[in-house]
Amino acid sequence: MKSKALIMVVCGLFLLSCNHSPEPYVVLDYEDFGPQSMAYEKIGMQWWQWDNHGAGNDPNYNYDIRVVVYHEMPLSQIQTLFPVDQSKNQDFRYFEYKESIEYLNEKIKELEKEKEGWAIDLKKHLFQTKMRIQQQPGASKN
Repeated sequence: MKSKALIMVVCGLFLLSCNHSPEPYVVLDYEDFGPQSMAYEKIGMQWWQWDNHGAGNDPNYNYDIRVVVYHEMPLSQIQTLFPVDQSKNQDFRYFEYKESIEYLNEKIKELEKEKEGWAIDLKKHLFQTKMRIQQQPGASKN
């Protein structure tokens, strides 16, 4: 009898954990939005936002810049969850869901005109980014 009750409790906890929905945001890499020449107007330059220029002479320097795409949460709450912290080289950019999808749709459409391999690869990458964003709970599929 005790084992039946224990099994029911474990099953109940399992079902409750399955109902836990993911957060209404996704954290991506800067590069997921294309090269800096394409993305800087929306998410800033691809160097620390507290610097006024990049590493300059070191082309191998890697800036770990993350982009948080969010919806159904106020920006202030997202900034609290993902704070920029210069002392930790922790740099986040914030992109509202609808605006990010519009940006990706626009860039994918622009790349349709290009027939070279780099453009085809970039278009595929941007499309994959769009699909990852649209997998957020409550996200529309436009």
